[in-house]
Amino acid sequence: GRSASSRCHSSSQAQLHSSADSSSNAARCSSFEPAARAAVPATIPAMMSPQSRPFGAIFLSLSVATSAALLPLQTATAAEAPAGPGLVERTMGQGFWRLAASPFSAHYRYSAEHRYVWAVGAEWQRNDDWLGGASFFSNSFGQPSAYIYVGKRYPAMFGVPELFGQLSGGMLYGYVGQYKNKVPLNYNGFSPGALASMGWQFNKNTSAAVHLLGDAGFMVQLSYDLR
Repeated sequence: GRSASSRCHSSSQAQLHSSADSSSNAARCSSFEPAARAAVPATIPAMMSPQSRPFGAIFLSLSVATSAALLPLQTATAAEAPAGPGLVERTMGQGFWRLAASPFSAHYRYSAEHRYVWAVGAEWQRNDDWLGGASFFSNSFGQPSAYIYVGKRYPAMFGVPELFGQLSGGMLYGYVGQYKNKVPLNYNGFSPGALASMGWQFNKNTSAAVHLLGDAGFMVQLSYDLR
């Protein structure tokens, strides 16, 4: 009877120990589950982050570096590209300046109102013989006047290398007051003007010309070419 009782006692103790172990294991499992569940979501973003997959960052870095390397080259190329000619360059073209002075003039008809006439001026002549200029002069009645014009020179007239002709037309100012009707189409001192000239080129720089002043007279001009 005692042996049976001791076996029953041992069996009860074993069951108690087994129950305690099961409870302990269950507690440990239940405490491990939340930690494991929390670790899984934290692991997923880490796997999806650029640090774990750096290809995009590497490509972006290479693109920035390439652009930075090519920018100075593009800037230098743009700086080296020649700029097209502006409006002034296209209008004036290649040519030279001419300085002129007119120390003498004569009228076809005498008048007590006539005064000494003189003129100074400058003009730009292009290599295609078109020209433009301006002159300041004292007109036949002693009034300060100006003439702004464009025209063309015709070298080697009649096959003579030194002989040239020149035509010009533009705007005249200066005939005012009681002399406003001395030139046609005068409006407040402004009127159209024109000159026909014939001259002789002595050398590369110096020349002389005679300007025909309509039916009023003529003017002698001396010129020096800055070329």
